Amino acid sequence: MACGTPVVAFPGGAVEEIVVDGVTGFICRTRTLDEMVEAVRRVDQLDRAACRRHVEQHFSSVAMADAYEAIYRQVLLEQAAPLPIGVDGRLPLTMLGEDRVVPHLGDRAGHVVAGGFTTPAALER
Repeated sequence: MACGTPVVAFPGGAVEEIVVDGVTGFICRTRTLDEMVEAVRRVDQLDRAACRRHVEQHFSSVAMADAYEAIYRQVLLEQAAPLPIGVDGRLPLTMLGEDRVVPHLGDRAGHVVAGGFTTPAALER
């Protein structure tokens, strides 16, 4: 798909996460040879540029890194122990030197340091 080539495949593994049926390829759900042959016959109906765009938008190194980072951030936020509340009822979330406030965390917001959570007092040590 990265080269603009549509995919014809049986469901399984990550096929259904990667292939958009009827857009970037065909997923042969009945798992028959006849269905696959018919899909190959129709592959010329698909837009090769759409295949390429889909890969660039969802599977480029930047897109994948962003997705993994979002997952890691979510896990860290969900696992954070409650921290002291600031004057305004929340603490800033500091990441790589940038101050950001995460309002939905309330008293769970804290400072992120080297992938872990800590309190502002620990940062001063």
